[in-house]
Amino acid sequence: MSPNTALDRPSEPERIDAQLLKLGGVLVLGALTPMLDTTIVNVGVERRSRNQPVAT
Repeated sequence: MSPNTALDRPSEPERIDAQLLKLGGVLVLGALTPMLDTTIVNVGVERRSRNQPVAT
């Protein structure tokens, strides 16, 4: 037996654990949520400012 027997065999591709994928998904959604919230608030403020009469 040669010392390189582990290198002679074709290796299986590494699989990502399901829990790690779920954690990654939660982190991505958590990062996107503040951006969506900021966009919604900016649109709402802009629309409300169109409807407010200007005080003179």
